[in-house]
Amino acid sequence: MVKTIAKLFFFLGTFIVIQAQDFTIVPLGVRGGLQEGNMSSYLITANREKGYLCLDAGTLYTGASKLVGKGDAAAFFIKNEIKAYYISHPHFDHIAGLVINSPIDKKKKIYTTSYVIKSFKKDIFNGVTWANFGNEGAEPVLSKYEYVNTDGGQWFDLSDLSLSIKSFSLSHDGIGKSSGVLIKNKKENYFLYLGDTGADKIEHSTELKSLWENVSALVKNKQLKGIAIECSFDDHQPENLLFGHFTPNLLYGELSNLERLSGGDLNGLKIIITHIKPKKDIVKTIKKELKEKFKHKNVEIIIAKQGKYINL
Repeated sequence: MVKTIAKLFFFLGTFIVIQAQDFTIVPLGVRGGLQEGNMSSYLITANREKGYLCLDAGTLYTGASKLVGKGDAAAFFIKNEIKAYYISHPHFDHIAGLVINSPIDKKKKIYTTSYVIKSFKKDIFNGVTWANFGNEGAEPVLSKYEYVNTDGGQWFDLSDLSLSIKSFSLSHDGIGKSSGVLIKNKKENYFLYLGDTGADKIEHSTELKSLWENVSALVKNKQLKGIAIECSFDDHQPENLLFGHFTPNLLYGELSNLERLSGGDLNGLKIIITHIKPKKDIVKTIKKELKEKFKHKNVEIIIAKQGKYINL
């Protein structure tokens, strides 16, 4: 017990020392399938602050274990260092960690859209699939998590963190709904996290166009420090089998749209690639395809790895 808690505080102290920029991202899970202990989940903090907002929560315990050790240390970390959650959409690979670890967690807010809140109440915390740890819905209502509806495009200040967030709707396979969240620190710098989505032309949507229009000025003014966006499949995946996801070619097209809207300059922007699907050598293939596509653009492509810090 003493050793694991000591390891936790060593991690936290080391983290504060190494952080020197606007945001630090800590991936607790990065993949889009197969690996139960490595599903979409990203911690973000700002300005050397202790504590995190968790962006999606497909994996919590396994990811925390890789940071601070198993057992009491990981449980302590989940309970005390994660201050709030943002859930982009209700697919299992984005919520399973939150659900499974809810008995050991403490009272927190879940920021999300009305679509996700409805799904939690009806399908997850419904007293049948799982006990109702939410603050509304099926009896008994345990009220460990308070739903905060982010529909409407307003900013929300996070009470336990020096961050503010605003959500944007996204299309996901034309049937399901997803979302992204723009995160602002006290220095008026920003980070953009997108849940699962695909290119507008495949989704028959204008959701990404609207999002790019909203953040284009931030790109132009160098206030947007990074974007976390999925690239689930390599370029060999047929477009009719994408199911609401990106390939390197389609991602290049969308980021070129953002570049055009922001005045032709993505210089210095960091693009964090998330949600790669299971397939032999797919990480290597996607990395190669992205490198080739973006070789003439001055952006930094980062393939997210579980437990590896990303400073922005």
